[in-house]
Amino acid sequence: MNILEKVLIVLIISIALLGCHPDKTLNWPEKVKASLFIPQKVINQEYYELNGTYQTTYKTNMCWPGEQFIDMVVTHMSKHGWKRLDEDFLNPGLKLHWARKGSIVERWGFFVEKGKDVYQWIEDWEDPDKNLVRYGLNYKTERKGNISITPETCDLEIVVIFIPKDIRKTSEEEAEAMKSKALK
Repeated sequence: MNILEKVLIVLIISIALLGCHPDKTLNWPEKVKASLFIPQKVINQEYYELNGTYQTTYKTNMCWPGEQFIDMVVTHMSKHGWKRLDEDFLNPGLKLHWARKGSIVERWGFFVEKGKDVYQWIEDWEDPDKNLVRYGLNYKTERKGNISITPETCDLEIVVIFIPKDIRKTSEEEAEAMKSKALK
């Protein structure tokens, strides 16, 4: 066997292995797949099923403050019949970022995690059947002097979770029970 034949065999095996990588969403309900907005260019996309929910995580190149990405989510979800919620479904009374007053920059949440500044945006969407989709957007940065984040910060991390109505109802009941217990 000459070198050309060996290279050809390795190439065919590589194509077969890469081409046969299973789509982890193959068995997911169509409604779930349609509700997960995923731009064309993503990095490190992962799919999960966890406790009855369907989840995907990925990174994309969208610069701070992420308004273009947020607008794409709004367009996608609205087109598919989803309604944008004003309040966090697990924290009734807590307005979601888009519903808060101020500029888009002022509406992002902020916290520190493992020495990094984290800017967070949460979106909750509800369909007519009361299923819920949550989008969590994060920019993680390292502070340089007094500067934490700039328009040159473009590494946006996204988590999208489809929560079926029965799981959502259970989560809301558990959150309410914890809140009642804490108030006693």
